[in-house]
Amino acid sequence: MKVIGLCGEIGGGKDAFADYLVRKRGYQKIVMSEVVTEELKKLKLPINREEMQKLSREYKSKYGNGVWAKACLEYARKQGMRRAVISGLRDIDEVKLFKRELGRDFILVYITAEQEIRYQRLIKRAGVKDPKTIAEIEAQEQKEREIFNLYNHFRDYADKIVSNNGLVVELFAAADLLLKETGFQSIEN
Repeated sequence: MKVIGLCGEIGGGKDAFADYLVRKRGYQKIVMSEVVTEELKKLKLPINREEMQKLSREYKSKYGNGVWAKACLEYARKQGMRRAVISGLRDIDEVKLFKRELGRDFILVYITAEQEIRYQRLIKRAGVKDPKTIAEIEAQEQKEREIFNLYNHFRDYADKIVSNNGLVVELFAAADLLLKETGFQSIEN
C-alpha cells in the first residue's frame, strides 16, 4: 500500500490536494479529523473543533500518540486500499508510525499557503467546524500549535513541500509532479 500523508495549516489546501488525487488519480482518502469525528459520534458528544481536540488529547494520553494513525492504517488495510491519501496529520508520532509501518511506501507532504490566502479560503469555505473570523482563525492556529507537536515542525518532517498560493490548477499540477517524482504511480481514470 502506498500512502501520501498531508500536513499543513488550516486552509492550506490539504483536502483540495487529496480530493484531486481521489478524483483523477485513483487514490482513496482518509481524513484524520473524520476518524476523531466518528469517535465523537459513537460517544454522543458534540461535533466541533474543541471537542475533537479534547478527545484527541484524551485518547493520545490513554492509548499513545499514534492512536489515530493506527486507526487510519487499520481502516485502510481492512478496506484493501492500494493507494491512500491521509489528510490532516498533526502529530510527529503519527508520522513516525506511518514511516515505521510503511517505510518507503509513505511520504509526508506539507501543503502551505500564505496566511492571508488561507484566511480568505476559510471564510469563503465556511465549514461547520471552521472558525468564522480572522481572530477565531488565529486563536485556532494557536491552539493547534500548543496541542499538536507537528504543527511547528511541518517543514522539518515533510518529504515534499507544496506551496499553494496560486490557482487550484497549479495545486493539481503539483500533485501530478509529486506522483511522478516519487514513483507513487497513479491509477488513471
